[in-house]
Amino acid sequence: MTPVSGLINIPTGAPIYSGVLISTLCRSVSPGGSDAGDFMYLQSLRSKVLAAITANPYNSLLARSYRANLPGYLKALIAVYSTPFDAIVAPPSRRRHSRPYRLAFANAFPSAIDVTDRFSRRRGTSAGLAPSFSALHAAIRYRCKGDEASLKSVLFIDDILSTGTTAAVVCSHLQAAGMSASAQFQIACALWFA
Repeated sequence: MTPVSGLINIPTGAPIYSGVLISTLCRSVSPGGSDAGDFMYLQSLRSKVLAAITANPYNSLLARSYRANLPGYLKALIAVYSTPFDAIVAPPSRRRHSRPYRLAFANAFPSAIDVTDRFSRRRGTSAGLAPSFSALHAAIRYRCKGDEASLKSVLFIDDILSTGTTAAVVCSHLQAAGMSASAQFQIACALWFA
C-alpha cells in the first residue's frame, strides 16, 4: 500500500485554512466510496449501511479483512512522516475508529503531546451529518492547558476525511488557545473522500 499525499483547503466548501498537507491510505473519488477497498468498512459503519445488511457489522467479511490488514495500514501511514510533531490530535467521536491510528502515531512519535483528551463534543452532534463550520465549532469544546503557544507542528489524525470541517474546527480551537497561525497543521487519515 502506497499512501497518497496532497495539499487541500479546509473546510472544502468555504475554506478557512489553505495549503494543508494531507496524507491518506486511500483517496476515494467515487460516490459512497465504492473504490475504497477495505476502507469501505469505515464508511459503511459511519453511514450505517453495513448494519442494514448484516446482523453483526463488526464481524462481517469486510470488517475482518480491514482488521487483518490494519497493522500494515498503520505502518504505511506512519512511514510517510519522518519529522516529529509537537502534538497529535484525533477529533472527539463516539466511534473509535481513529484510535488505532492515533495510538500508532503516539508510539512512533513519543515526544508529541497528545491533545485529544482536551477536546469534547456535545452529544447529538455528528460531523458526518455535515454541519456548518460554526455549528460544529460551537459543539466541540477545548480545554486549554497553557502550552498551545509552544506548538509549532500538529498532526490531525482521523479515520475518514470528507470536507475537513472537523479538522478546521480543531485547528481553530488550538489557535484560539494560543497556537500560532504559522504553526504547521497536517492531516493523516485512512480514507479521504476527495
